[in-house]
Amino acid sequence: MRRFYMHFVDEHGSATDEEGFEAADADAARMVGMTAAGAIVADAMANGQSNVAFMLCLDDSSRRRLATLPVTATVAAFFDECVAAA
Repeated sequence: MRRFYMHFVDEHGSATDEEGFEAADADAARMVGMTAAGAIVADAMANGQSNVAFMLCLDDSSRRRLATLPVTATVAAFFDECVAAA
């Protein structure tokens, strides 16, 4: 297992991962990152945010950047109208 680090950057600032996580390889680490990004979007939407935007950066144990994943999600206005009509 190798150690990887996920960092997050949004309009409010950044969060640097000092602890990291273990994964078998870079592809497995990317999957962990995509899963984390999806969970962050789902949590934000569940808490009433209609727009979410951030960057997830994935580094290896040498702190070399392996991937940058820009994430944006928007709940369309028609969805609110559907819920109100139900």
